[in-house]
Amino acid sequence: GELRQLAGSGSFQLLDPRIRETRLPQLQGGTVLALKVFSTFLLTVQSSAATVFKREDGHLQPSGQHRSFAKKAISAQACFIAGEPCLLALLATGQLEVLALPSLRSLATLAAGGTAGA
Repeated sequence: GELRQLAGSGSFQLLDPRIRETRLPQLQGGTVLALKVFSTFLLTVQSSAATVFKREDGHLQPSGQHRSFAKKAISAQACFIAGEPCLLALLATGQLEVLALPSLRSLATLAAGGTAGA
């Protein structure tokens, strides 16, 4: 999006000064698997970690709460369980990691082929 916001006539200049305010924080956890915006936070999931950035007055806080995965994640999806936001992360080992959002607290880890208890 940033290149579309530049005007060029010999020297380039930004058309919209808000661009500097809308950049995502630096992400350092590997391949991005998922991004999800909630009303009070932004969830980023990368192959090695999940990070939650709080949103206040429509702006992201520069540092976030971070949780590393025990093994590389290969897929991730935000969902709602019993009305509460959660993250499902499938690890390369076949384990499914279930985390509460926005706390990133572990709720469950299910083995490949495993089922939740009754």
